This record gives sequence, structure tokens and C-alpha cells, in this order.
Amino acid sequence: MSSGYRTCQPPVPVSHPPKYQHAGSEPTNATWASIASSPATSSSTLVSDDEEMKSIFDAEKNPLPETELNPHAAPFIPQLPPKSRRLVRPTTGTMLRPRMPKWRRIFDLAIRAPIDEKDAQLHSLIIVGAESWDPEPMAELAQEFCWRFAEALPEDLDAVLHFMLRLHSQFTTMKSQEVGESFEWHLKEFILGTFISVWDAKNNPEALSYDFVPSPQYTKSAIQLAGVIGALYARRFFDSKNISDCLETLIANFVSVEHADALAALVHRAGPSYWFHHPDGPVHLHRFGTAFTTVAQKLRGEMSLLGLPRSNEEVHRLLRSVDTCCREWYAQMAVTMQTPRPAT
Repeated sequence: MSSGYRTCQPPVPVSHPPKYQHAGSEPTNATWASIASSPATSSSTLVSDDEEMKSIFDAEKNPLPETELNPHAAPFIPQLPPKSRRLVRPTTGTMLRPRMPKWRRIFDLAIRAPIDEKDAQLHSLIIVGAESWDPEPMAELAQEFCWRFAEALPEDLDAVLHFMLRLHSQFTTMKSQEVGESFEWHLKEFILGTFISVWDAKNNPEALSYDFVPSPQYTKSAIQLAGVIGALYARRFFDSKNISDCLETLIANFVSVEHADALAALVHRAGPSYWFHHPDGPVHLHRFGTAFTTVAQKLRGEMSLLGLPRSNEEVHRLLRSVDTCCREWYAQMAVTMQTPRPAT
């Protein structure tokens, strides 16, 4: 069965983006990555006392054959080089201060709460007119947005999201469709690329894992970025394929309560429209439920990358928040559309 994922392309320099085709524009036919090899499903992990987790989607009496969960499905592969995908901005010495872009001061004003539509309009006009917006400064702007998404205070996060979407519209209106698409391409490369780089420990030794012990702030930023991707999907910036890739990455590397935090943030912020608009909606949701249950039922409170254990009750509430949403959405699908049974 074809996984529906594009073939990995060799990295391209940031100054020469390919002719624009946004990540995930291919037909969505996502399958869930194999979970058999996940450390969270090994015999060494502790099985959860909550047997109810095993009953997720128990209305489906005919589970999908294992071949439907394609173990060779590849996640989103960013085209920018790994060194450009940093979750947090690098520190700089006093002797080597980077050049301050002309748009930076206005940018700092534009991404603070509260949101004012008139100010957002003015700030976006100034920034669009500040550069020629060749690929290099465009990549610099996209990287700055990625860092701000990861480091923003909760009260400022919606302001960053709002201004990014306003600026995207302004680039298309004031410059051209091509410039607007270049901005979108760079944003997706940095945001999705950073997410995959941070959470895919199977392919990146510096991703979050028990071998790469992160700081609390770094982990908080990684979890916040997961929620941002969900929110950008809800605002129609990312598409179903992008969300599928991110969910698959988290399921395939699900080894800690921090992974559960990120998955919950992504699912809740993306909302039900991801499942309802997916071409294989009910079956796709069932596949996710099966994969999620398999890894979630092994999670215990002491499984923390940060060494900050939680009570099993706290973990139960976190997992149940995802389970409850999925059950409700699945029930709504059964009412609003014909629900195909998984193949036997």
C-alpha cells in the first residue's frame, strides 16, 4: 500500500528555494508509522494500570491488519540543511553581534498582545516595504517567526500567529503571489523542519530523548511549537498532510510524558476539522486511536525526559483528554457521514 509520502529530496541551500510547492500539497493518504519498534512498547516499559485505555474505539470490532500501518512511511523531510533548524536562537558573543534587520524593531512591536488590527496592518505594510525579500532575508524572517513561536509568552502567542498570517496576506497583496508563496514555503520549512528535528529521535541524535537530556525551557518550547502547528492548521495555513507527519513523528517516538504533552497540544489546537476534512476521516481517526492506545497504555508518570515524575493520575488525565476528544469526534462522524469499517 502506498504511504502517500513524497520521496526525500536532497537538501537545497536556503538562498535558493525550489519553485514553490508547499509541503503537504500531495494527496493525503497517510498511514501511521509502525509502533512495534518504539521504546514505549518494549517489554522493559511499565504497563499502565488503566485498562480502559485499551478500549479506545472498541466499537471497531475488526482492527486494521498490521500491513495497513505502513512501517516504511516516511515523515516530512525538510529541504533546508539541518543547521538551519534550531528551536532556540543561538547565543552570540559581544564581539560578533549579528546585523539587525531593518524590519526587526517593527517586528518586535507587532507580535505583542493585545492584538490591534490597525496596528497589525500598519506594521505589516512597513515590513513588506523594508526589503526586496529575496530568499535570504525571507529565510531570516521565517526563522525569526519560528523562534518567536517557540519562546513567546502564552499571552503573546496569538499575537504572533495573527501577525504572521497578516504578513503572509500582505506579501501576496503588495508584492506578488510568488513572494507570498516564498514566505509560506520558508515558514513551513523552518516550523515543520524544526518540529521534526526536535522530536524525531530515531533520525536525529539531538532530538528530545533520554540520551539527549533537554533543559526545562527547551522542552517547554518544543511542546509549545507543537501547539502552534495545530493552531496554524486550524487557521488553514498548514494542511492535513503536515499534521499527519507531525502526529506520526510523535507516535513513533512516544517515550515520555513530554511527548504526551506535545501530542495533546497538537491534537487540541488542530481541533476536529483535521479529522473531518481528511479524505479517510473515520478510518484515519481509527488508525490514530489504535496507534495512540498502543503507546499510551505503556506510559507511566515516572517516564519523564526531564526527570520530573508525575502522578499516574496526572498522566491519566492528560491521555484521557486526547481519548475523549477522539471519541467525541468519532461519534460525530458516525452521525454526520457514513462511517466505513476498516478492512479485515
